[in-house]
Amino acid sequence: WHKLFLNRKGEFSWFYRHMRLALRRGSFLFLHAGLDDDVAWLINDRGIRNLNREFRRQLHEDGFRFYYGSIANAIRTKYRSVDKPLSRRGASLVHDSGIHAIVHGHRNLLAGQRITLRKGMMHLECDTTMDRHTRRKEGLKGAGAGVTVIHPAGHITGISTDYPSAKVFDPENLGVPV
Repeated sequence: WHKLFLNRKGEFSWFYRHMRLALRRGSFLFLHAGLDDDVAWLINDRGIRNLNREFRRQLHEDGFRFYYGSIANAIRTKYRSVDKPLSRRGASLVHDSGIHAIVHGHRNLLAGQRITLRKGMMHLECDTTMDRHTRRKEGLKGAGAGVTVIHPAGHITGISTDYPSAKVFDPENLGVPV
């Protein structure tokens, strides 16, 4: 693992070299996969900057301990029963920090992006299943591609090769104040 991912000459060292675990823009939190209660507590108690520092620190320690811990759960979770859980309390902690939406991938969606509520927290699931091996396994044809545009005016557009039209979420058209 260290040789492939952390050594500067490792085949996949590009993945972690400049990676931040989390990025916050306004009320949106961007993560690779998602979060659990421990990460929610860290965000609420110490902030995103310290979460990213802890990620960097743990990354270079014991690989198994890192991978199966809460910090790496934000890279690998698919919100399955075997993953560390996000409870309503965890979602509330993140919400209390001013974060109102989690933007992530890692869900192998077969019809493009979607918006879901998870424990009362909005999740923008942006995985468009681009990996060719996963696409073959899931029976998806051709190359996968997708883009999710979060517009400052408040609407969100998802475009994917696996859905016949753009998906648009516009809270103003729902009668919800932005």
